[in-house]
Amino acid sequence: MARLKAMSRGALVVTGRASEAHPVFLKATPAFRALLFVMLCGGAVLVLPPWIPVMPSSGVDSSWAAVLSHAFTHQWQFGKDLVFTFGPFGFVYAKLFDPGTYAWMLSAWVCIALTLGAGMALLLRNAKPSEALFLVALLFVGLRASVGEGPMFFADPVFFLLPLLLGLLVEDTARVARIAALALCVLLAFASLVKFTFWMLGIATIVVIESGRVLRGNRWPVHLVLYAASTLLFFLLAKQHLGGFSDYVLSSLAVASGYSEAMQIFARHPVGKLEVAAFVALGGAFVLIAAAATWRQAQASGEPWTEWLPLSVLLVFLFMAFKAGFVRHDEHALIAWGALTAGLAMCGARVLPQLPTSRARLPLVAICGLVALIAAVRNVRTAEEPISAFFSWPYGGSLGARVEAIGSLLAGTHLQKLVGEREAALEQIRRSNPLPHMRGSVDVYPWNAAVVLAHGLEYRPRPVFQSFAVFNPRLLQANADHLNSDRAASTLVLGLGTIDGRFLAQDEGALWPMLASLYDVEDVSEGYALLRRRASPRRLVWESGPQARTGWSQEITIPQGEGPVWVQIDVQKTLMGRVVDLLFKAPVIDLVLTLEGGEQRTGRLTPTIAGQRFPISPLITTPHEWTEAFGAAGRGTRGLSVTSFRIEAPAPRALAAVYSDEIRVTFSRLSLAAQR
Repeated sequence: MARLKAMSRGALVVTGRASEAHPVFLKATPAFRALLFVMLCGGAVLVLPPWIPVMPSSGVDSSWAAVLSHAFTHQWQFGKDLVFTFGPFGFVYAKLFDPGTYAWMLSAWVCIALTLGAGMALLLRNAKPSEALFLVALLFVGLRASVGEGPMFFADPVFFLLPLLLGLLVEDTARVARIAALALCVLLAFASLVKFTFWMLGIATIVVIESGRVLRGNRWPVHLVLYAASTLLFFLLAKQHLGGFSDYVLSSLAVASGYSEAMQIFARHPVGKLEVAAFVALGGAFVLIAAAATWRQAQASGEPWTEWLPLSVLLVFLFMAFKAGFVRHDEHALIAWGALTAGLAMCGARVLPQLPTSRARLPLVAICGLVALIAAVRNVRTAEEPISAFFSWPYGGSLGARVEAIGSLLAGTHLQKLVGEREAALEQIRRSNPLPHMRGSVDVYPWNAAVVLAHGLEYRPRPVFQSFAVFNPRLLQANADHLNSDRAASTLVLGLGTIDGRFLAQDEGALWPMLASLYDVEDVSEGYALLRRRASPRRLVWESGPQARTGWSQEITIPQGEGPVWVQIDVQKTLMGRVVDLLFKAPVIDLVLTLEGGEQRTGRLTPTIAGQRFPISPLITTPHEWTEAFGAAGRGTRGLSVTSFRIEAPAPRALAAVYSDEIRVTFSRLSLAAQR
């Protein structure tokens, strides 16, 4: 019986007959290690930073990106002035060019790229050259797979890799690995202020790491203290008030708590269910192989907590990638597959040397290769491009264009060119979206802030500045408090629109009475109404209406009379429903309206906000119809009268476990005092 004992924690102790023993790895030469380091760091620095950044445009995504840059340069306080899924450094994710944030953005991405490249090189320092090159290729395939159609780029996989890399390096005994782990804690702290999802993943990873250290007798939570201190330091560097940190965390938790139910999308194609199953199956198969290798390693090393730590961090990583990719199951699936491909490449660098034979390593290599293939196919299917286009790395220009941009940046001419391109982009927004002259501060509904910023107006938004993101009572109250304060804008550009086939009036419809009370209609055009702040508010008079208890698919008659009819629909989740929503997402609920004359209209109901009053009749879909219902009489066209509605779900079998059978419905009617 022969026993091969590893000389470090990164290698495996193998027990077996001498004739059956195989080398765990063929050590790479110093020259190969240096080549690997240059390849990884150079490649990451070339493809990840925004050498050719996105230019401004109008629309939903471009607007929130523009607002994040504007908020940073104007020192708005997150959690108070602005409430969103992103934090003070959110502009780093968006990669939108702004002269005031570009240096920050470029510096952050260069640091992230160098950290990922150096960390991966560190993981591969003892790998067989052939396997090392294979895993390097997988890493870059994963990063490329998150590039979507046109300029769209999901940076989530990159940020998800940071805590995973920390989990893989934190128990490495090499001094350079320990230094890298501490540097990763600092970088994780920065990432936590880019997007709140990254904060949740980062803190979960740190807790797992420190729990393992405590179980091994370490009394000092070095990584947790460094992470917390660095987070607060970066918060101050973003010109945020330290006393407002709790507001940022609590408001972000309010956004996160309702995100799954409000923002979910189920795949339209039947293959979508197979895609989710494939992700779970392939990720699970990798975990099982890694767990078997870890078990053998733990038995041999005598330090089980050390060996199980990377696997625990991997499970957290896979859960976050799954949620990020499949709650909104559209192009967001690129996040899941890109993260899975790159994440398995990193974990493979640790697990492959733990497998003693080529035959034992083959299943793991096959899983990684299959995941990479699915990620590439999913990407080209989303972009509707041939597979050959996958290797061109189109975001921000070709590799040659990136090299040229780096050269011009070093020569001092690149910034001037970017500023010129930005001005041209802003001029295009102004031409395509003309606005009249407006004095004072301005807010825009439902989301197109990029237009207001392009016109150089004094933009002063409500905290949750995009209507579709106001999806629970706490977020609604934040906007209501703003409207009632002296910080509210003096002019509103009121358009109407929604996303994901929602029932439009749920997107801040509960605040429409406040808008009618506090503002007068100054002008109405085809696409928007201009509202001006009144000297004194109009009086709102609410008249309570009937209440009803109903069930699924039951027709409910709407009481008729003068003035808009409002409704509250209370749909309660079961305990199982809360668990389902946490782990994945609950079934979609539809609100089916029957109009006068028999026509039916269907919109998605958001249960988290449906318990707040929103208008249901007449059906209001345009600024003219809004003006008729809430502005001066006789302007625009009257909305369509709704006679009844019912509540349905495309997946009725799942309702019994997720939602209560009984639904409470309350009607009310609103009247406004005459204009003065």
